[in-house]
Amino acid sequence: MLSKARRSCWRAVVARKGELALERIWREHSAELNQSGIAARWQSTSITANQLAKHLFAAASGIKDSAEALAAYRAQCALPSGSLAREHSPVRITVLGATGSTGSKVAEQALASGYEVAAIVRRPQAIAQATGLRVFRADVLDGASLVGSVEGTDAVISCIGPAKNFSPGTVVSQGTSNIVAACQRARVRRFVMQSGITLSEGDELSVGNRWAIRILRQIFSKACNDKAIAERVVQQSDLDWVIVRPAGLREVAPSSKYTAGPKVRIAPLAPLSFSDCADCLIRAATDRAWARKIINVGR
Repeated sequence: MLSKARRSCWRAVVARKGELALERIWREHSAELNQSGIAARWQSTSITANQLAKHLFAAASGIKDSAEALAAYRAQCALPSGSLAREHSPVRITVLGATGSTGSKVAEQALASGYEVAAIVRRPQAIAQATGLRVFRADVLDGASLVGSVEGTDAVISCIGPAKNFSPGTVVSQGTSNIVAACQRARVRRFVMQSGITLSEGDELSVGNRWAIRILRQIFSKACNDKAIAERVVQQSDLDWVIVRPAGLREVAPSSKYTAGPKVRIAPLAPLSFSDCADCLIRAATDRAWARKIINVGR
């Protein structure tokens, strides 16, 4: 029979839900995990969920296949099929703008990674049903319609944006303000906002790219000003926010070689795929090291 600490490690690894799930398990079994030394290592460093999972696998039995690991875990702990899900609810991510180019990729990739996903959209019929997906009808410009839609979630990712960048209105600023208020009412700590690299002051960029984003800011001044208001709302909140500023997004092939991090140097005009941006947004929802930071993502 595995010790309680070891069983907690197994749950964290087998669930494969990212750092939010690992943190939840740590809270529930902090004493045993602290005694094992594993939780202390995780809490004191910025290692990723994937790195922690590898460590836990090595500490447990070296089994690397998730299906085999789950079978071994249930056998050793005498757990019936399905009991793991009842003991530890999967991490839930709520996506706003889930019918857009980036938001749809976020929902798709989060589901593929095993997260429970809630999509908040104005037109529920525009989103295909999928296992693990819940769809809520709401409008970010109507704060009252968001009440209840984010309750019970672990992280909210906003991919909202205007239909036209030359006449953006206040969709991003007003919508973000309403989403932040909804998160605060529902006591959701992690909020991720998709913004844009044109909001950067450019200190981390090359001289040429610094001039490029200044020109783009002039061309899309209304959209940039609205996003700037939204960013200030997020930064002034008490949430564990992350603002992600992608380079120019295009429908191009995804690449795992994109660059992401606080103040990292990227090429604003080099196309970034919607899929890569979505991958970064999901990481921002689960990476503890990125809390209350602005993340550049590009190539």
